Formats: sequence, C-alpha cells, structure tokens
Amino acid sequence: MPFLYWKDDETFFVATQWNDKKYADEYLEEAKTIDSLVDKVFDDALANISFYKNNFENYNTKKAFFREYSVGKALLDSKVLEHKYLRGDGTIERPQEILFDKGNWEEITKRGKNVGFYTALGEKANTGMSLQTDINNPERWKMLRTDRKNASRKGEKRPGKQDSFARAVYLAEQTIENAIFAFGGNVDLVNGFYERSFFSIKLRNSVSKFYENLDNDTKNKLYKRANRRQMDKDLKKVFPSTGAGSAKDPESYPQEILDSTIYDLWGSYIDIE
Repeated sequence: MPFLYWKDDETFFVATQWNDKKYADEYLEEAKTIDSLVDKVFDDALANISFYKNNFENYNTKKAFFREYSVGKALLDSKVLEHKYLRGDGTIERPQEILFDKGNWEEITKRGKNVGFYTALGEKANTGMSLQTDINNPERWKMLRTDRKNASRKGEKRPGKQDSFARAVYLAEQTIENAIFAFGGNVDLVNGFYERSFFSIKLRNSVSKFYENLDNDTKNKLYKRANRRQMDKDLKKVFPSTGAGSAKDPESYPQEILDSTIYDLWGSYIDIE
C-alpha cells in the first residue's frame, strides 16, 4: 500500500515497496486514498478517548493506556490494515507493504527507504498534516501520541524501536476489559509483554483470566513492575523465541491448557511479599 510519510517541514514523500512504476511518486493517488482513511482513523481514536474518559472511572490514572487502546481500536475497526493497497496482489511487483521499519534509521526517515506503515502513521499524527483540508493543525492529533523522556519533540520514537502505534494495535486485539486485566492499565507492562514477543491473543487472554480471579490487593501487587517482569521472564522460558522450545506456538494450544500453564507458573507469586 503506497502511503504518505509526512515530514516536519509540511512536505511528504510516497513510501512503498511496490516497484512496477519507475518512481514512488507515481503511486500518489493510492497514497492519497490511504491518507484520507487515516484521517478518519485518528478522528475515531479521539472519539474513543472521549468515550473511555466518560465511562471508565480509572481513566484519569490510566490515560496513557486508554490512549493507546483508543488508537489501536480505531485502526482495527477501520480495516485499513487489511486494505488491498496494503496487502498487495502477491506479485513481486506489488508485494505486501511493510508495517515495521527495516534498515538504517536515517535511510528510513530521510529517504523513505523501507519505512514502516506504523512509523508513517506516527509522523502524520505528530505533524497534524492531511491532504483533505487546507488548514493543517499540528495539535490536531497530538493527544494520540506518547510523551517520552528526553525526546526532542512529542511523539518522537526511539531509533531502532517500533512506533507506539504498533503496540497500540497489539493492545486492542483484546477487549478493553481483558486488556485491563492483563496489564493493569499500565503501558509499561504492555510494552514488556510486547517486546518479549508474546503475540498470542490466546496467551494474553489466559493472563487476563489469571488476574481476573485475584483479589484487588493481590492484583496490584502482581502488577508492580518488578514482580510482573520476573513473571514474564518465567513465561518466556516456557515459550522462548529462539532455541529449544521456540517452535511451541501458544495459539496451537487449547485455551484451558494455557490457562492452567499460566496459573501453575505464576501462582507461586500470589503469596510473595
């Protein structure tokens, strides 16, 4: 899917893996279509935030969590990630576009080489730019972006890391209720699970069930970063990404087996001081 990568100087380039035309700019019309869809995604995400603010008592203490969930839900509901321009047609000339950056950061941001869709989404939200209006407001979608310590500007992502919008989609694959149980409304815990490549929705739902059955004091204790990170490390030994055991895909297990696996592994933490 050819898409636009907006820059701070209010210009853009067309980013794509397609190659059946000589220049990327020749896919501008397709990129405009996607840009228009993303405008609506971002507006819907703002509406989602308003809904959670008005309907969830813990919104004010979990704003970052609800922000990310709101963005992820808007992206998934829009089906833009399933658009035919993103999927390509299966040929060498029009392959599936990449969601995640590949390669050198300067090559990605300055020359548009192998820029991922999520990074382009993040920069669009950072700039507030759109082709659908003559008035572009840099503050338009800033509420959707994360504040990172030592960042030169709001929404700037760490070189070598994926944009927070990728994590937002991951988070919103669960229902809001299950996501809150799984991570306690803590984006840091979401990030820890995400970076350990626990991508299975069934595994995350088992985590939700584990926490759902705990009393509030125990929940809060096991949501503490030090405890949860150790729990995640224990789980990674069961489902490693590389080496022996790495072929075990949680998605291939019955839900009840994953439920018992989580409880057997993490149950010992219930009595931890």
